[in-house]
Amino acid sequence: VLSGVGGDELFYGYPTYRATDLLLKLGPLVRCLFPFQGLAKLPLPNTGYMSLGEQLTRFFQACNHRPELAHTRWRQVFSRNEMASVIRPEYAVSSLDEIMDPQMRFFEEAHQMGYRGLDRFAYVDIKTWLVDYGLSLWDKTGMSASLEIRVPFLDMDFLQHLFRVPMKFRKGRIGQKSMLRKICGRSMPKSIVT
Repeated sequence: VLSGVGGDELFYGYPTYRATDLLLKLGPLVRCLFPFQGLAKLPLPNTGYMSLGEQLTRFFQACNHRPELAHTRWRQVFSRNEMASVIRPEYAVSSLDEIMDPQMRFFEEAHQMGYRGLDRFAYVDIKTWLVDYGLSLWDKTGMSASLEIRVPFLDMDFLQHLFRVPMKFRKGRIGQKSMLRKICGRSMPKSIVT
């Protein structure tokens, strides 16, 4: 069985990349958006993944931090209070920085390797989220059904070719995997591509 795991990291498919891109573009001007935080409390449409209100709330909560910390915070599933309620006191952490320290080291590694812009964030997601969650999820899923699952987006030849493509082409419309859809649209049925 083939899995598309890795596609979101390589083609900026997660909504967190849209939020990170906006934060990087706005820089300190992001504070101009703070008066609009109240919009998150309005009954806003559900986009399928999470309500627009929840997306706005999470955006405003995280954008008080530097972009690296904001990005990793958007990827969090549990709040600090929720984590504290299930972690024994001797393992409690004192700050968000302490929780995110392992990811922060990968940002420095990405910088040293020459990754810039959203590529840095995708690199960290590949080294953390994909390795710690995505691949193990598919491995367990496959084993539970006695299936061999392959991840063609993580093929080394494919990756080496892909990373020669300038980011602006891979990025396309952030969150839409535009380049991937365009490539697949040439040989796959529309029902699969969309």
